[in-house]
Amino acid sequence: MKCNICKNEKEYKSNRALNFHKWLIHTEEGKAHQQKLINSLKNVSRGGWNKGLTKETDERVKQFGQTYSNRIKNGELKPYWLGHHHTLKTKKKLSLNAGGYRKGSGRGKHGWYKGFWCDSSWELAYVIYCLEHNIFIQRNTKRFKYMFEEKEHHYTPDYKINDSLFVEIKGYINKKWQEKVKQFPVKLEIIDKKKIKPILKYVNEKYGKDFIKLYNLDR
Repeated sequence: MKCNICKNEKEYKSNRALNFHKWLIHTEEGKAHQQKLINSLKNVSRGGWNKGLTKETDERVKQFGQTYSNRIKNGELKPYWLGHHHTLKTKKKLSLNAGGYRKGSGRGKHGWYKGFWCDSSWELAYVIYCLEHNIFIQRNTKRFKYMFEEKEHHYTPDYKINDSLFVEIKGYINKKWQEKVKQFPVKLEIIDKKKIKPILKYVNEKYGKDFIKLYNLDR
């Protein structure tokens, strides 16, 4: 497929790609969006302009998402996945992972430490602290249901210690997270910036500030 506006010979493999091209190149809204991205990239030293950003933390991400959703509703764009259905095998796999713990899904520097997978330096410090203070710790896999914006979701805390207390290592809070905690049915401890400080101090003093080098030891 070719653009009926452009004079170049570039071909597009799908209606989605062609429609996005027309919007981005041949509409004032698209051109303005493209310029906004260019301006944003000037202030980014590496990675994408939206790396680490969400609609809850960045207005640009929120606006882009709303624009994309509106264009789908208006019929301007047709997502490649629309009208396609997952196989039974894929549905089963998705249902097992939805809202649950997925290795490598965290934002921090991750790796193995003595049989524990950690998704951040905070988690690594917490595991080290527990192991060296004879606190029984295990990676939690149990999911809990909660409601947010009239929809059912699932939440899986990071760890379980002493066989009864669930633990979440959390550095940021948003409305969705607050609902998880409010609706959590059993005891849950949040290791936030304040609570992690003495743990980090212990690990830093013993192993140094680059303690993430301990990853992959005795996996």
